[in-house]
Amino acid sequence: MNKPSLCQREHCTGCTACYNICPCKAIEMEIDEKGFWYPRIHTDICIGCLRCEKVCQGLHSLEKNGEGQQYFAFKHKDSQIRSLSSSGGFFTWLSDIILARGGRVYGAVFDRNFRVVHEGTDTVEGRSAMRGSKYVQSYLGDVFSRILVDLKEEKWVLFSGTPCQCEALLLFSGSREKWKRLVTLDFICEGVASPQVFEDFKYQGIVKNKKRGELSFLTFRDKNRYAYKKKPILARRLVMGFQKSNEKNTMEYVFDHLANCRYLDLLFSGCLQRECCLQCKFHDYSRISDFTCGDFHRFKGEASFQDGEGLSEVLVNTALGHQLWNENLEQAEYLSCSKEDVWQPLLTDPVQVDRSLRERFWERYFALGYKKATDLVMPKVYKRMVMQKVFLVWSIMKKMVNR
Repeated sequence: MNKPSLCQREHCTGCTACYNICPCKAIEMEIDEKGFWYPRIHTDICIGCLRCEKVCQGLHSLEKNGEGQQYFAFKHKDSQIRSLSSSGGFFTWLSDIILARGGRVYGAVFDRNFRVVHEGTDTVEGRSAMRGSKYVQSYLGDVFSRILVDLKEEKWVLFSGTPCQCEALLLFSGSREKWKRLVTLDFICEGVASPQVFEDFKYQGIVKNKKRGELSFLTFRDKNRYAYKKKPILARRLVMGFQKSNEKNTMEYVFDHLANCRYLDLLFSGCLQRECCLQCKFHDYSRISDFTCGDFHRFKGEASFQDGEGLSEVLVNTALGHQLWNENLEQAEYLSCSKEDVWQPLLTDPVQVDRSLRERFWERYFALGYKKATDLVMPKVYKRMVMQKVFLVWSIMKKMVNR
């Protein structure tokens, strides 16, 4: 019997393609000591078909789309939708197209315990729960298998996820030509953080605020409580809401301010990402998905177009993407941009990482737990953040000189 050999651990994205394609359920996803999912093959059940190898994105890569790519600054015409979105409401605009065609939308949501998981829906209410950035790796489970069922029933499907999740779905489902109604949307990604560390962070917040009630609300980007209009990137801060069971209409909000949100500061310093994120192959203008979106916090175009309510940068990457874009602009306000206009560091380069700092955090985390580990490494994290800003300024100046 042929024994399957998947990619090396440091290249595994935890995409679940191998898990979903196994015909005899010989693969399960196990959580490692950092809280990330990795496949485990039960050789006593495996029949040696090697289907898992064929869909492993650590072993295979799809051809990226670069020719004919278009770039836009985008905002939804409905300001209420933009206020509920992380940026300009592009995901809502695109998902409305799919829902109007009787299709299903798959994206990341918080479950009842505020864990991040991928779910599918054919309702506006279900889709709305998928809005908003979630800086932690989502669990996909059997989502790919469910999408394949929808496609075989000739339904339109929109899948929104990280670039590696989108490629994994395309590898799993077969050639793009086979499924004309599968639409993929990726985003400019900072890397996925450890779900286990996120659980520890939540636990600290819940314990600290137990007198306020139960955790009832959580967001990673809050336009209403931060100076989004002045500086959109400041909205990347965690906000928690707590509610007492006997006070249905009262909620207290807890803000994790710029110098005090340790979870996000650790993430932006490269300490919490999955190992494969540190050598990510998707930081490139050329993309796998039909669309790519991100926050357009570097917009330098017409001042009247940036009203402070949220703006997305959108890359239209494929023929299907161009078709959907050109046919459904009634609810869109947009400006054409150049390739240079939409540049931001994470579009072309992985997150900048201090390996020694990352290793120091995990050593202390395993030995002392989340709180004490962060107490010890945060001064070095803040020093690292200052250095990142210096690198960022240098990158921008270099781009301006080369124009």
